[in-house]
Amino acid sequence: MADPGKLELELGYLSYLREGSQKSVIAPAAVINLGLEHDNELALEARVRRGLNRETDTGRTTFEDAAIPLKHVHHQGVLQDATGPSIASECGVLIPTLQGERTGASCAGIVSERWSDVTVHFNGAIGKIREGHWEKFLGAIVLVPAVARHGRCLKYSLSGTLPASPPIRPWQACFGQSVKT
Repeated sequence: MADPGKLELELGYLSYLREGSQKSVIAPAAVINLGLEHDNELALEARVRRGLNRETDTGRTTFEDAAIPLKHVHHQGVLQDATGPSIASECGVLIPTLQGERTGASCAGIVSERWSDVTVHFNGAIGKIREGHWEKFLGAIVLVPAVARHGRCLKYSLSGTLPASPPIRPWQACFGQSVKT
């Protein structure tokens, strides 16, 4: 959470995405956070995607997953250097960025806890997505410091929409990301 009146810029790492036969590179995913009073933060987030399929894609670069969420900390806990779980919400507008998308909205609740060197974020969300239908989501992110003094960690995500069974994502290195967030 950014301090009131402060701007923070978060840049994601380079990632490779494969959806069926379609291959893409995502770089960067970016979030701009503006700290507000009373444990609030306003953000602008999006990612740049570059298609890699020569036969079906002419190297098209797209701007995707744009959103303007308002974040609020309801209970200061381990992520704010206090005791007990951190409890927060993130609700906002999903901005259409691809042809055929609509404006959407989502609201998520996040409970974060830390045990020794492991931090876990439990997430639950509901929203009307850009394709126009409602979705429910449950997920967890587990962060384990790989080299704590350099701010590097390993990240494991388990998530999915309900009622379908969730897909499992493998461990990922999250270099340059704070272990606290």
